[in-house]
Amino acid sequence: MELDVNSRKRRIGRGNIQDYRRELDMQYGILKTTYNIGDSIKVEHQLMSLRHLPFCAMSLVKISATKDVMLTPMSVIEALII
Repeated sequence: MELDVNSRKRRIGRGNIQDYRRELDMQYGILKTTYNIGDSIKVEHQLMSLRHLPFCAMSLVKISATKDVMLTPMSVIEALII
């Protein structure tokens, strides 16, 4: 997922986030990532393995704004050929 905040020319990436945390729950197969974008946006992303479908996962994204912002989330699927 990519985020565009307030129509900036550059998208949100490693240089724009704070308080980046990751937590892996092996019992339930969930990778939880949380981070803040400035003091205006909090993002929580969960990636869950689908045990009945090999090589598949479900992604849940929760975006909370603490100030008025214009947010454009984009779903991007990429495949790398090595």
